[in-house]
Amino acid sequence: MTDAAIAVLSDAVAREDNPHTWHTLGRCLLQVGLNEDAHGALQRAIDGYGDDAPNDLYARGAAKALMDDADGAFGDLLTAGTDAPNLLSEALEDADYLRLSEHPRWATIAG
Repeated sequence: MTDAAIAVLSDAVAREDNPHTWHTLGRCLLQVGLNEDAHGALQRAIDGYGDDAPNDLYARGAAKALMDDADGAFGDLLTAGTDAPNLLSEALEDADYLRLSEHPRWATIAG
């Protein structure tokens, strides 16, 4: 049943092709232990977000955090925070970014 549900959800996400939806699918797949499938969905999200706006960079960094790409996540977050400092404080409560709270660079965000 789980495989069928994931297949239906993945098909719906592919038709919509929205980075936020890919991000959500990736997060869900991680939660059920389908890490390899999650990485594919998260990579689609990362590719779709782009880097034109602070909110896009923030979201892209959050997806990278889910993929355990700490350097990429922190790079995107700090770049986003340059133009929108409020995003740095939002990251302190964001479950995707909190996965990196044990990383030495977290202190640059948490102050």
